[in-house]
Amino acid sequence: MLMVNGLKVTYAGVAEGLRGVDLTVEEGQLVTVLGSNGAGKTTLLRAISNVLNAFNGVVTAGAIDWDGLNLVRTRADRIVSRGLIQAPEGRGIFGGLTVEENLRVGGFLRSRAEQRHQQKRVLDLFPDLSDRLRQHAGLLSGGQQQMLAIGRALMADPKLLLLDEPSLGLAPKLVDDVAAVVQQINQAGTTVVLVEQNASMALSMADYAYVLENGRVSLHGPGAELRDSDEVRRLYLGQGSDDEPDEDTDPVFVGNKEQS
Repeated sequence: MLMVNGLKVTYAGVAEGLRGVDLTVEEGQLVTVLGSNGAGKTTLLRAISNVLNAFNGVVTAGAIDWDGLNLVRTRADRIVSRGLIQAPEGRGIFGGLTVEENLRVGGFLRSRAEQRHQQKRVLDLFPDLSDRLRQHAGLLSGGQQQMLAIGRALMADPKLLLLDEPSLGLAPKLVDDVAAVVQQINQAGTTVVLVEQNASMALSMADYAYVLENGRVSLHGPGAELRDSDEVRRLYLGQGSDDEPDEDTDPVFVGNKEQS
C-alpha cells in the first residue's frame, strides 16, 4: 500500500507545489490523479519517487509510506530497486540509443535472464517495437516513443508503476491503445498510479481517482463515481448539468479546464 499524508512540497524555498495532499493506493489498484496544468500532479510523482532535489524541490511536511518504506528518507535508486518505477512526462527516451539499448537501461538492475523475460513481455505488449530493436529511438514516431518509455519502465518489473501523462500528444487511436496497455499491465498484477489530463480515458478505467487543484485534493472517490459527478462533468469533461457538451470546451482534456 502507498500512503501519502499531509504532503507539502516547496520549490526554491518559495513556490508551493503541494499544500497538504493525502492519497492512498491499495495494492493492485489503478489510481488516477487528474488536474489542470500546474495543479501539482507531476510534483506528487516526483515526491513519491524522491527525485524532487533534481528540480530544486523539497518535502517540507508530511509523509510518504510504501509497504513500510519511508520514501521521503529513501534514496531514489533504492526506491527503484524495491520496484517503484516512474515513466516520466515527455517520455525521456535516449534518442541516440537503439530501442533495445533503451530497454536494457530500464532493466539494468535485473539479471540477464530477467531482462530477457521482461523484454519478451514488453514486445508482446508493444509488437510495433519488435521490428525496431536496432533502430535509434529518436527516429521513432511519437506513439512508438511512448510505447518505448512505458516498456523501459516495465523492464524493471515494477510492483508500483507511476505513469505521467502517457497520452500526451498522441492521436485518439493511440490514446486508446495506450489505455488498453495500461489496463493490461494493471490486470497482470502491477499497481498503477496514472497522472493524466485526459480525464475521460483515465476515469473510464480507474478504481479510484483524485483531482488536484492548486496543490490540494479537491475531489476524490471511485473512478466511476467521479465520472458521473456533475462537478467533474462540468469542469473536466466539458459537459453541463444537462449532460450536453459545451460548444467552447474540449470534452476530454482536463488541461483545457480554463477554457470552459
